[in-house]
Amino acid sequence: MEIEHINCTSQAHGPTTTTKNKKRRAPSPTTGDLYAQLHTAGLRVLEIEGDGNCLFRSIADQLHGDDTQHADLRQQAVAYMRNNPDDFAPFVEDDEPFEAYCKRMCEVRD
Repeated sequence: MEIEHINCTSQAHGPTTTTKNKKRRAPSPTTGDLYAQLHTAGLRVLEIEGDGNCLFRSIADQLHGDDTQHADLRQQAVAYMRNNPDDFAPFVEDDEPFEAYCKRMCEVRD
C-alpha cells in the first residue's frame, strides 16, 4: 500500500521576499490553509492519542486504515532494529545500552 503525503518543507515558512536589501518571510500558512491543501490532495488530519504509542498508532493508521495493529508494528520495528544494530545503535543515548533501549521499546505503553 502506498502512503500519500504532502511535502510541506518548502512551504513551512512561505516564500522569501526582498525589500530594500532586507529579506523577510511571507506569513506562514494558516491552519485553514493546511486543511485545504490536505483536502485537495485527498488527505486529512487525524488526531492520534498521545499515549506513548502515537508513532506506531500513526503508522498503523497509514498502513491499515486504523490504529489497532500498533502493538504488532512496534514489535516488528524493534525486531528490525535488533537485527540491524549497526544502523540504529549510534542513535541511542550514551547512557542507555542498545539492548536495554530495545527492551524498553518493546513495551506497549498503557
